[in-house]
This record gives sequence, C-alpha cells and structure tokens, in this order.
Amino acid sequence: AFCLPGELEKAAMSIAKADKVAILSGFPCCLSYDQPQETDGPPGAIALANACTAMDKTVLLITDDVSKPVFEAAVGSAADVQVESFPPKHLWGVEEEERAKRISDSFDHIIAIERAGVALDGKYYTMRGKDMSHLVAPLERIVEAAMLRGVETTGIGDGGNELGMGKVREAVIAAGVPNAAKISCVTKTTNLITCSVSNWGGYALSAGIATAMARGYERVLPDDQKEMELVQRIVQAGARDGTTGHLDGRVDGMDLQVSLDVLKTLRNILTEAANG
Repeated sequence: AFCLPGELEKAAMSIAKADKVAILSGFPCCLSYDQPQETDGPPGAIALANACTAMDKTVLLITDDVSKPVFEAAVGSAADVQVESFPPKHLWGVEEEERAKRISDSFDHIIAIERAGVALDGKYYTMRGKDMSHLVAPLERIVEAAMLRGVETTGIGDGGNELGMGKVREAVIAAGVPNAAKISCVTKTTNLITCSVSNWGGYALSAGIATAMARGYERVLPDDQKEMELVQRIVQAGARDGTTGHLDGRVDGMDLQVSLDVLKTLRNILTEAANG
C-alpha cells in the first residue's frame, strides 16, 4: 500500500555516483532486555556497507550507543567498515551536535536502514507503540542537515516507524497499520525503499548498486555461509527477533532460511546480469 515504484533504481543510481556513504541503522525495540537491538537491520546494513566498500567507497556505519556491540559484531573482521555511535537524545550536547554535523557535511549519500524514526510528538516508538526514546539517538538530524545542502538520502523500512517513511506517512496511516498515527515516522528521505523485511531491502539495494555500476556482481552479496555466521555473531552479541524477543536468529518472526532464499534469488539475478 505504501511501496513507491522506481525508488530502488533511483537510490542505486545515486549511490553509484557517491564516494562517501554513511549508513544509519539501529532499532532497539526489545525493551525487556539489556541488549534491545533486533535482528532486522544489522545484516542489511552490513550488506550495504560491504557492497559500497567493494565499489571503493568510504563507509561509516552509525547507530545508538546501546546497539553498538551488535553492529560491531556484525562487522566482524571487516577492517574497512567503521562503527560510530551516539547517545540517546536526552544526553546530547554540543559535542554530539558538532559530531553529527561533521558526518552530515562529510558524506555524499546517507542511507537509513531499519533506523528508528521520530514520530510526530518527537518520540520513537516500537511497532507495538512502546516508547524507546530513552535509547534512541536523533540521527534523523544527520539526514535532515544533509538534505538541506542537497545531498541525496535513502530510507529502507518495513512498518512505517522507520527513518524515511515520512515520505509515505499518510499512506501508512490510511493502510491501517496498528498505532500508525502515533508511531509513524515524520522524517522523509529523498528515496524510499519499502519491503517486507528491511534486511531484504538492504540486499536488494546492494544488488542494485552493482547493477548501476555494471561491475562487482559477484562481490556485493554474501553467500549463505557468511550470512549465517553474521547472524550467529549478532545473536551472540544479544540481538533478538523483534517480533518474539527470542535469541534464535529469526528475523521478524521468520526463519533465517527465508532470508537466505531472498539472497539466493538476488545472487541469481546478478549472475544473469553479469553474463548478459
């Protein structure tokens, strides 16, 4: 109901032209646990980071302080991907504002994938309408500042409360998403990719970048083994299924195999493109 045609292609073409890409992610929705980060987000963010570095782009991954251990686990031994984090909004001061501005000024494309988005009342909510503002950094300020200076941005989301979904906020509310008027994000991005699972949108955009640049087809997506190892690392770091809260490697209630099937389909498409 709120899927915009052509946005994946536009995003991929824009990123293809960028030299420095910032990737914002982090959705600390499992509020009953010391590590509240969910499993949707890190795999897609890492796929994008690896795709961009494979294309010789500089990448910075940015998240909340509380989620940083999960994203560092997701990065693993990839030395060319740095992780930076910010404290929640109520702890921001001059230092955080200046650091956010430096990031905004330094990158020529910004991606937000499964990134907690600010609602109309200035708070950040889970899909169930629970307030997670005490954990969430206002990273939308990086997106907003970048767009003011003409930098293109891309949002990837699946529920309506993710950064970038402000572009279709009225459609999210009209579609009858539970709690939509309360939880839906107001921040828009230049491009918006909506999908069933945000990780899948990250995989698809990674494939799109290779297609847009007409090279690197075999390097932009992980094989099954690498993806299983990544998910194992983030679960060991405390990432939970955002639907059930279980430490089982499932994503939004779905077995990991479903995501591996999506990756296989995309790898097959890239193989055809490389041979075409």
